[in-house]
Amino acid sequence: MDLSSVRQVLKEIRGALRSRPKSHALVIRSAMLPGSTARLGSELVVELEAAGTLSICYHPEFLREGAAAADFEDPSLMVVGTRQGGKPPPVLSELLLGNKPVVVSWQMAELVKYACSAFHATKVASANEVGRMAKGMQIDGCAVMELLCRDTRLNLSPVYLKPGNPFGGPYLPRDVRALAHQGRLQGISAAH
Repeated sequence: MDLSSVRQVLKEIRGALRSRPKSHALVIRSAMLPGSTARLGSELVVELEAAGTLSICYHPEFLREGAAAADFEDPSLMVVGTRQGGKPPPVLSELLLGNKPVVVSWQMAELVKYACSAFHATKVASANEVGRMAKGMQIDGCAVMELLCRDTRLNLSPVYLKPGNPFGGPYLPRDVRALAHQGRLQGISAAH
């Protein structure tokens, strides 16, 4: 990931803040891999945060295409990463963050952003896979996925979304293998 633009902006901010000794908060919004805020902000942290004139936060965006303005106004998830986690800097207050952010470490906030993107990619890939198979079997894939979305206890819930859950049991592996086999029988290549 190319962070040269972020590096350049941080250099400009560093220069500007040297001449303004009052307290500031720097909020980074760019999607960055875990550890990036710590690496990019290290010079600023050493010089300015130690002097009490700067707090650095990482505040990832969780915006959908086509609904970004609505998601910005009413976010479904608000995460703020600070150096140690805990509370957001007082200078940010409710003006920027409202009263519902989850405050974690920089690295955790960075990883949550990527975890959300990976999960969304998994959902898109899965829906497209079901759609391809449904089309090959002359079934309305959209109707299948609409019904799948009605199950809010398993399909649209945090169930099974915890690290360490095994991909096992008597049914899940069997059903996934059977669906992939059915696709092959129909001449449809399916991921498994």
